[in-house]
Amino acid sequence: MHSLRLSDKADLSVYYDADKLQFDAGWAERTGVSKAVFMAAFADHPSRGFEKDGVQFGGVIFDGKEVHVAVLPEFYGRWAILMKPALAWLFSLQEVINVRVDVGNARFHRFAQRCKWPAAMDGSEHVIYTVSNHAELFFNRRAARRAPGQST
Repeated sequence: MHSLRLSDKADLSVYYDADKLQFDAGWAERTGVSKAVFMAAFADHPSRGFEKDGVQFGGVIFDGKEVHVAVLPEFYGRWAILMKPALAWLFSLQEVINVRVDVGNARFHRFAQRCKWPAAMDGSEHVIYTVSNHAELFFNRRAARRAPGQST
């Protein structure tokens, strides 16, 4: 059996490798955001790693304003079980958080719509979702359906 879990802290080297893939090949040089610069910038921010069988493949970072998530491509679509504990951890840090998402990330936009998170455009390239824990959030709906004495 394969085990997926959140680790206590994201491996920022793995996170950087996953996150960098969303940009073109010259992005790091053009922006000056090398792995060392990134790791120094995010070293003190709260984070959780995404782990399978003891090996990290991405994670979530909270910079105090926004949530950042990155996953290595070979794990796309395979880490959904970590969303509930990741959100629970994030909501323990702050009641309402923002997630900036590239307009082309259709998978995340569908997920955010199912969670009924309000969205606002941030220029022409990003959507900012206001993320909060509410009764219509996917894991709260499931819990309510399973609650004793509740009709479905």
